[in-house]
Amino acid sequence: MGVVRVSLEGLRIPRGRKALMPSRTFVQPLRRKVAIAFVASVVFGFAFPIVASTTATAAAGPDLTADGWLDHEPQIEGYPYVLTLAIWNVGDAPAGNFTVLMQYSGHGGPELLRVPTSDPLMPGEKRVVRTANLTGSQGTIGFGIMMDYYTEIVESSESNNQVNRAWDGISPAERPIFRETVPGSVTRSESLPTESTKIFDASLRKGDVLRYQATGQNGTQRFDVFLFVGQTNLNTYFGFGTLSPEILQRGITTAQGDFTAPQDEVVFLVVDNLSDGPYPPWPQLLNVTVTIEIERAPPATNTLPSPGLGPLVLPIAIVGSSAAAVAIALAVFLLRRSHAAAPPAPVQRADAIRCSSCGTPATSPSRFCGKCGARLEISPADTKKR
Repeated sequence: MGVVRVSLEGLRIPRGRKALMPSRTFVQPLRRKVAIAFVASVVFGFAFPIVASTTATAAAGPDLTADGWLDHEPQIEGYPYVLTLAIWNVGDAPAGNFTVLMQYSGHGGPELLRVPTSDPLMPGEKRVVRTANLTGSQGTIGFGIMMDYYTEIVESSESNNQVNRAWDGISPAERPIFRETVPGSVTRSESLPTESTKIFDASLRKGDVLRYQATGQNGTQRFDVFLFVGQTNLNTYFGFGTLSPEILQRGITTAQGDFTAPQDEVVFLVVDNLSDGPYPPWPQLLNVTVTIEIERAPPATNTLPSPGLGPLVLPIAIVGSSAAAVAIALAVFLLRRSHAAAPPAPVQRADAIRCSSCGTPATSPSRFCGKCGARLEISPADTKKR
């Protein structure tokens, strides 16, 4: 029986039989395939991180969009407003060397803004680029912005480059404004239609405390609450001057607060339905419960003169004292003068002759009593005295 041996020289087969394949024909192609596979695995191992990094860099690009808003809403005819425009990079990489096209109310025509490479818009940055002072009208005011107008940079999303918004104006008579005077603690359940406001006013004395709580029945529907002190302060809510409430709570679903009056004043609690504002869904009815508590300050116990007369107390006292002194001096003077003008009272002599009948002293040299007419008994000594 023949033995088969394998060597590098070729294949050995039993004697008397023909070889199936020469050794060189079988081994060399196998070596070539193994070498190709090894080289390919090494190349792929080095190339994969580079390809993955390039793909990740492409995905983490800038994403440009824009925003704009009014300082207060809704837009009412004749009231002043400030329109603000901003460009915004919501992507993951800086963006520079692009152009922005803007068209907005208060400006005559389209405006181009260049953002250079030296001052790029960073990821997450919202940059205010324009403000415009407007006057409300019954027409429409608004803006339109196109980011990367000339398509100069590659973004992760191109679908949000154009942003437009408009506000329709109304007349002051069209906006429902409900008012209620609050004499004390109350609880009210209100249903405010779109573009409407409820204003509660209360007269507070110095030291009075007003507490309030406003809760919307829909936990996702937002509204505004303001507290103004005095009518002039309230007028800023309607656009007359810079909005400057004592308390400001925007975009809330429930609110509470308190205010202590530093002086006698009327305060205004304003609940504003934001269904016409930037909180979708809108428009819709606002159902809200408002509770107001007023804690009155205790009455003052001070018995001193009121602050209004305080500065006059000393002058009044001085004038009063002077007048009293003058009156006393005048009375003394008049009394002395009357005493000086009166005739001297007759002096009754101790040794005067008395009438023997009635006992009346004789006041004259007559020999008869001036009272009863009896003859006086005059001795010779009495005659000498007389």
